Amino acid sequence: MKTNNTELTALVVDDQAAIRQVLAAMLRDIGIGRVLQAEDGVSAFRMLDRSPHPVDLLFCDLAMPGIDGVETLRGLATRHIEAGVVLLSGMDAKVIATVADMADQLGLRMLGTALKPFSRDQIADFVERFHQLRFVARRRPAMMVTADEFDRAMDEGRIELYYQPKISLADGSLCSVEALARMHHPAYGVIEPDAFIPLAEENPQRMTRLTLAIFEQAIHQAGAWRKAGLDLGMAINVSTQAIRRLDLPDIAEDIVTRAGFDCDKVTLEITESQVLASAEILHIVSRFRLRNFKLSIDDFGTGHSSLKRLKRLPFTELKIDRSFVSGAANDADLRSILETSIGLGQRLRMDVVAEGVEDWADWQVLEDLGCDVAQGYFVSRPIAAPGIPLFAQRWTQGRANAAH
Repeated sequence: MKTNNTELTALVVDDQAAIRQVLAAMLRDIGIGRVLQAEDGVSAFRMLDRSPHPVDLLFCDLAMPGIDGVETLRGLATRHIEAGVVLLSGMDAKVIATVADMADQLGLRMLGTALKPFSRDQIADFVERFHQLRFVARRRPAMMVTADEFDRAMDEGRIELYYQPKISLADGSLCSVEALARMHHPAYGVIEPDAFIPLAEENPQRMTRLTLAIFEQAIHQAGAWRKAGLDLGMAINVSTQAIRRLDLPDIAEDIVTRAGFDCDKVTLEITESQVLASAEILHIVSRFRLRNFKLSIDDFGTGHSSLKRLKRLPFTELKIDRSFVSGAANDADLRSILETSIGLGQRLRMDVVAEGVEDWADWQVLEDLGCDVAQGYFVSRPIAAPGIPLFAQRWTQGRANAAH
């Protein structure tokens, strides 16, 4: 286990020799034991493959001829390197932020960005951050289950729903929950949906089967809570793979009726990127609305739906994606996007829900902007069904105590 800078190996990737030499000198002055230099991505990959020492710190320029910094970062991700990565660039801050987000999504251990010209103190801070984060498990792309594992889980009833509370910003009450699927794996325990939803969406029959199983389980639970005195709305994600089934509105209405629940308490969430105004989709969503189901356009702002399409489809709710909510209190651009989205939804007579609320500052922004409903880790992580009544009791009691 490395304990000091002299045992670290750094790799500087930049097409300008002067930049490489200045940064290498700074790293050696900080005490880095081994400093490698590469003029482009190809040279960097060659050094990574040949170096007898694993690279701990990697400083990568973005604007390089041939294989640029973006392509280089993707290549690094495929190698599953453990190095802390720093982006070097003199480009627009938004471009750098976009590339940093991409690298983070690919599973790279991002330490930050350095705008040229950079200082020794900046570089020293990155090294210190590396020491702080080196033993922290970083987020990797989700593991994927196989088709056979998924089918067995469905056959054996190992798809379970967790529920994330949704809070009315007008009065602070718990108004509804969103049903979120989890898979129980015999070896790995509870698995997040990113590991199996994409697999299901590859096959319309498989996705329809999953959607109906989720719908029935969620509505049955909502009916059980109502009988126990807890009346909450229920939001359920629906893929267009499943929504293309022409008799789906009839099946859904029958499930709701048998559970002793109400259609107007059920919100079907359709991801914006899946919204296609085909005759088939228009047929089905219209029939859902005739039965008083609510329709939400999910992850708003991340897809490609035009305002004309938004007007034509009978949505009753606009759900703003977390990427425009988290951090809005400290980002003027995000706040502007959030304000515009909230205003658009309300002018179209839609309820507006913000997801991904993670702290009090963002919650306060949503209140100030007049958002209708909020959900996120600031309120609660998704909870297994038996925990929702207890959450409701504690949330109500907390509100009562705050009023006094």
